[in-house]
Amino acid sequence: MKIQFRILEVKDFPKMLTWLNTVHVKQFWKEPFHTVEDIEAKYGGYVTGEKPSSPYVIMISDVDIGYIQTYYYSDWQDDNDPSNYISLMDADKDSAGVDLFIGHKDYIHKGYGVHILKSFIKDFVFTNPRSVNVIITPEPDNIVAIKVYEKVGFKWYKTISTQNGEFEYLMKLSKEDFFNSFTH
Repeated sequence: MKIQFRILEVKDFPKMLTWLNTVHVKQFWKEPFHTVEDIEAKYGGYVTGEKPSSPYVIMISDVDIGYIQTYYYSDWQDDNDPSNYISLMDADKDSAGVDLFIGHKDYIHKGYGVHILKSFIKDFVFTNPRSVNVIITPEPDNIVAIKVYEKVGFKWYKTISTQNGEFEYLMKLSKEDFFNSFTH
């Protein structure tokens, strides 16, 4: 199995629309996307660099299967945000975030998630000296994702309620713990 990541491009937006509307992704990636223009409105700034996220297409043996992104929570902090989301998370300024989904139905529930996430964290997140830890925020009832994240080394540290009343199950992995897991 050859895992690769390539930068998301505008030409990928129709594929993103399809993936984001599959039942298994839509269940937990709840923002509605009805048109390619909806995708462009959300992800266009990531592609152009106007928004502080690094977006990638996940590939297995040269087949596009999903999406992954990384960012720093402090780059998204809005001092005018009444919910003070970053403070609520207890995220330090050098906490990286990762979001991902496998959109291609032939690649779900086959064990790829652990390998994808480990590879991405090792080669993209923790290669940046700024990164001291990575936080991932699944919904509490996304048991499949939580089990994948635990296999990578993430540990639950708190559950928060967001301003829209939804809950996030916060999981953290330090750079030190991640690389120590390779020596044991």
